[in-house]
Amino acid sequence: QFPGLRKQLVEALLIPWQQAAPPKAVERTITSFLLKTCGDPRMQRARWNGVDETATNVFKRWLTGATLEAFVRVIERVAEKDHWKYRKAFWMGYYRAGHILDAWVALGPDAERIARQIDDLRGQSSRLVGQCQSNHCVLLLRIGNLVVADWSHNGKCRVWRDRQRHAPLLYRKQYDAGDLRVGADIEVVHQQASAGGWQRKIHDHICDLTGIRLSPSSYMP
Repeated sequence: QFPGLRKQLVEALLIPWQQAAPPKAVERTITSFLLKTCGDPRMQRARWNGVDETATNVFKRWLTGATLEAFVRVIERVAEKDHWKYRKAFWMGYYRAGHILDAWVALGPDAERIARQIDDLRGQSSRLVGQCQSNHCVLLLRIGNLVVADWSHNGKCRVWRDRQRHAPLLYRKQYDAGDLRVGADIEVVHQQASAGGWQRKIHDHICDLTGIRLSPSSYMP
């Protein structure tokens, strides 16, 4: 009703947090308010037209972190916790360093039912269909010019350059499991996790293509 005032309010709520993270309670309160009043800028871009890009990027960073944390909560209920102990540490290392630009999740039917109970994923995930089990999930990430699909359970981690024909697009309503397994530059099985085996393979591939380098201490639990 008052688009000019709404723009000013959104920017006043977000821009002060460009350099520092707010207390979690403050972040959650602002996030809940903005999702209700302005929608998710990752999917409802038109409603964020005119808002300063700095403010939009702050909010997208918060949503990315919330997606990562909520995804792990789903995984802990549909898969063995040890499967994601090392993967959580690995991807949160990239997130804390500011390198994960976007995060999204695709969920099988059983995982989708669990996600409905988690505020940070309610209405902010996609359905996973096709050749996969009902409790399988996929974490989709954008890091630099790369797209990552990391499968739950004993699934592989795959990485594409974002301009590749088979690179998945984030924020689709539905993903066919087969489309998230084809044409990747690299496929890595999650082996030798405690020794940093699979982590080094993925890290080195990301580093080779983006120049992004992390120390092992930043991505090992």
